[in-house]
Amino acid sequence: MRRLYFAISILCPITACVAQTPTTTPNQTIADARMRTEEQAPVLTFQEAIVYALAHNPTREQARAAVAAAQARIGTAKSQGGPQIGVNGALNFDKNLGQPSFGGTGGSTGSSNIFSSNGINENAGLSGQIPIYNGGRVKAGTQAATALARVSAAQALQVEQDIVYNTAVGYLAVLRAEQLHNVAESDLAVSQERLRVSHVRFDAGAAAKLDVLRAENTLQDARLRRINAANNVALSKANLNTQMGRPPETPLRLISLENLEIDNEGTGAKLPDVPLENLSPQQLRGVAEKNRSALIAAQEQIKAAMANVDVAKAAKKPSLSASLSGILRNPVTFLGRFALSMGLSVAQTLFDSGRAKSQISEANALLQQAKSSQDVTRQQTAFLLEQQILNLDAAQHKLESTDTAIRTAIEALRAAQIGYAAGVRTNVEVSDAQTALLSAQTDAINTRFDLANARAQLASSLGVMSREWQVAYEAQLREEIKRIKETGKP
Repeated sequence: MRRLYFAISILCPITACVAQTPTTTPNQTIADARMRTEEQAPVLTFQEAIVYALAHNPTREQARAAVAAAQARIGTAKSQGGPQIGVNGALNFDKNLGQPSFGGTGGSTGSSNIFSSNGINENAGLSGQIPIYNGGRVKAGTQAATALARVSAAQALQVEQDIVYNTAVGYLAVLRAEQLHNVAESDLAVSQERLRVSHVRFDAGAAAKLDVLRAENTLQDARLRRINAANNVALSKANLNTQMGRPPETPLRLISLENLEIDNEGTGAKLPDVPLENLSPQQLRGVAEKNRSALIAAQEQIKAAMANVDVAKAAKKPSLSASLSGILRNPVTFLGRFALSMGLSVAQTLFDSGRAKSQISEANALLQQAKSSQDVTRQQTAFLLEQQILNLDAAQHKLESTDTAIRTAIEALRAAQIGYAAGVRTNVEVSDAQTALLSAQTDAINTRFDLANARAQLASSLGVMSREWQVAYEAQLREEIKRIKETGKP
């Protein structure tokens, strides 16, 4: 099976990192002090970074709670078509406050009371209602709730994929910053050597004071670049720590960059057995249509909107339900009696001032909106894929020339340094050669990471995971299942 290649690396186990605030000397920045502290920190691999992020990034739990709420609404919608049973009871105290009434003839009298009885009366009842026909309102409402639950699930999956992608990109960003810092360190060493040679030649009378001043200026520029590079390393680590749900200053040490192989196994997607960059735009869009969460959510939104149209139309149809109720009077004394009633009710709205018609119009408009939204999402996806495939192609072609440029720049700098020491080259030539090498090394590093990022972006936009992403994702799921079994809590 052919494999897709993605630049990143994986190796050692993760250990809990305890954030420490390093002290600094007058000539040392906070970033420098932290880099020294992190030399003893445990190594964090790519897979372990993803597992940690999935376990601790709060946006994942937020998305899962939204899914649970959407699934609960399915049950709410279904319950509207099921029987409803209730119980009720009452306790009354009656006291005769009435007076005898006047009446009768021939000496006979009669009496009438406001209350017919004195004492305590109890009633206990049981009632039930069974919907028989509701115009399809319950079925349509359940379909709408189910579709919206699928929308929520697709959005939650997108959140998880975003966490994986952002962690991967953050990991790459740290490696990029570290390599650029190494280049800055190397450039600083070259600048220091250049200043030393300038002093030697000036002391020997073979160079002007201007050469020494230029070398000192170059050295100061190199020091500033190294400070900025160290700061970028610290910022990229803070970003990765934040993405993983850790304090930004947590010590972080990653492994060196190698080639990470990505194949089609375990992605959950049926991909052609060729590298992604070799797929046609039509093939890429076909993969995205089946796997990209935004497109899946858009399709489910249409289904929900269609069901809501049916819900609105059902309001114009009659409803039929059966009812059954019973009441037991004075159950405590067993002197009462039991009454049972059954009924069948039909309801039909004859005139609602246009409310049902307006609701149907609104539902149809929302359906059209959902369809248009899907078209917009497809267009955006197509543009995104085109942009990423072009960036990937450009990075691949640019990478072919960067190694050659570095080798050439190294030789040119060496020749300029030797010639300057021998007095046959000028200080300006050495400066130009050093600048060219710095530029070539920076371009090479950026190109390699741009290529890795382009592949990661393409996979993320398609809605598929690399093998390493999938392995990390499944590892986190196994940890969650184990925790649920041990604690009984999700």
